[in-house]
Amino acid sequence: MTAALDDRLGALLGETELALRTWLPEQPWAGHRVDRVRLRVLGRFSDQLAWGGPAGLFAVAEARTGADVVRYGLPLGLRAPRTPLPGVVPITGTGELAVYDAAADDLLTAELTALIGTGAVRDRVRFVPRQRAGLALVPRRGLTGRVTGSGRSATSVVLGERYLLKLSRRLVHPDLELHRALDAAGSRHIAPLLGSIEADLDGAPVVLAVLQSSATDAVDGHRLAGPALAAEAGALGRAVASVHRALADRFGTAPLPSGELVQRIHGNLHLGTVRRTPTRWLLVGFDGEAPRQPPRRDVATLLRSIDHTGLDADGAARDAFCSGYAEIAGADPRAEVRGGLR
Repeated sequence: MTAALDDRLGALLGETELALRTWLPEQPWAGHRVDRVRLRVLGRFSDQLAWGGPAGLFAVAEARTGADVVRYGLPLGLRAPRTPLPGVVPITGTGELAVYDAAADDLLTAELTALIGTGAVRDRVRFVPRQRAGLALVPRRGLTGRVTGSGRSATSVVLGERYLLKLSRRLVHPDLELHRALDAAGSRHIAPLLGSIEADLDGAPVVLAVLQSSATDAVDGHRLAGPALAAEAGALGRAVASVHRALADRFGTAPLPSGELVQRIHGNLHLGTVRRTPTRWLLVGFDGEAPRQPPRRDVATLLRSIDHTGLDADGAARDAFCSGYAEIAGADPRAEVRGGLR
């Protein structure tokens, strides 16, 4: 960081803390009243201010509402007002610098991807590669990033249609744990894991981001609704059952008083969190915060999503999905789902 920024950073972060009380409740991954915010910087990862570019740092926003405190991962960008990002409203700005969410800045998300490829360490932030191929060259390629979605746990950014960078927002969610388990099991139904960004906070590890391959040839499940979905639903059922089996093998199962088994599941399964490539279905958007539940929860929410399209009047897609699921799971889920998870 430049000496000028070092001298200014303390006051600038104080201004940002005040602005976050208004900014955080407007974000889809926060969305509630905030009484007070404490901003903690974990590491600085970029400084291009001398060349008219951005600086970047990883911070944690500790938002207090009453007696409750929620921690949010917050990669921050800093730019001089003369070089603003088009269409991006800053969190706060001074006469010298504006502070904004770095997810919107191609230069900063490309830099984060490259640092994963080099296995760098920046202050308390560790960039951990799983596969290094080509990542260090990402900034030189000028890849354009686009935010594809912000759920309650993460903001997803696609870079050059090749890489998917998932920036963790609620730092309690162990999405990386699920992805690593499925990756180690050789699951064909997740996007390949390329690396992660991690840190320690108050002596406990936190995952700040996960980097995956982006399946550029994949089609969102909603776009297959109707006859096209019915033709592919059996393969989707087999994919979901295969993922359930892998999660049960890795994390185990536990019985309920009723005798039904609960386990780790996807937790947010619907047509918007499945992708069809030319060769297989991929599951994305796992809810790492979901407690152990019966696998039929995933089945029920997926079937409900099919129903909501209004394009499966004859039930062909539902039946094909359940038949495919039963091929792997060994039991047809239709009776269980019909029993009350509607």
